[in-house]
Amino acid sequence: MYNYRMYGMRIISDREIFQLLAEEKALELDAREGLENNNLPTVYIQKGVTEEMKTRDKDGDKWGIDSTDSWISNKTAWINVLNGDHICYEVKPEGEDSKLNSYLLGFGMALIALQKKILPIHSSGIMRGNNAILISGDSGAGKSSLTAAYIDKGFDLMADDVTYIKKGDDSLPYAYPAFPYQKLCRNEVEKRHQGEEGLVYIGEEKDKFLVPWRGNYTAGSRPLKAIIYMSKYQGDKLLIEEIKGFEKYLVLSKALFMIALIGEKAYQKEIGENVMWLASKIPVIGVLRPDGKDTLSEITEETMKMVEKYLG
Repeated sequence: MYNYRMYGMRIISDREIFQLLAEEKALELDAREGLENNNLPTVYIQKGVTEEMKTRDKDGDKWGIDSTDSWISNKTAWINVLNGDHICYEVKPEGEDSKLNSYLLGFGMALIALQKKILPIHSSGIMRGNNAILISGDSGAGKSSLTAAYIDKGFDLMADDVTYIKKGDDSLPYAYPAFPYQKLCRNEVEKRHQGEEGLVYIGEEKDKFLVPWRGNYTAGSRPLKAIIYMSKYQGDKLLIEEIKGFEKYLVLSKALFMIALIGEKAYQKEIGENVMWLASKIPVIGVLRPDGKDTLSEITEETMKMVEKYLG
């Protein structure tokens, strides 16, 4: 069995997942920060699903989301998430085992989060000192480029693709780290990481690499201070402003990881109340950038001014 740490949870897995933070290293990071780690929840990843689970997609459905029994079926595997603490899997006869880990860490862990009433936000999580911000947005809006720009200005990585937000004992939102790797497109790798050791080509549909994070990292959480949400449009003017009112709730709902699967559940009581709580606690900075125009430096400068106010 392999022991890891992810999103403030211990992960005990029967398969190796190389990019995860080993529990031994997590304990070192905890000790450095003076963190207690005696009562962390445990999630088990283990091979084996029921025959009934294997037939759930016979009517055309490919997933189901429930508070105790969620599942997904794709070309690679059957994945069954139970009671907020077990991810059971089985690779299909025609499936590629090499693709399984990404589904376990993506879909599997996101379903765990929803069962635990934790919000999985499709975003990069970055921190400075004891505070975190998230950079989220529509596909292709420039999240990775803005994250890299913030890292160039002294921020550290917490999570590259999905960040978990959980309510603390003080009823405030806290961001939890994923694993110390970035998922970067080839052009970003060639620009910033050419020739480095440890790069892992993952391909997918967008020609991407996993790049080891070599900066400061944490196994603990950070108070969440703001979310930047990026979109693009067919216009000429860059628009940046704080999102208010009901639109803020809608934007945060859209930022949920797997929103295409979650669908209307995002607006129902169990998830919707959690999103509403988050909307009441943090500012959301909306960035609407002209499509096809390089406005990265301006976006970085303007959003940084706003973020500095929230970081204090």
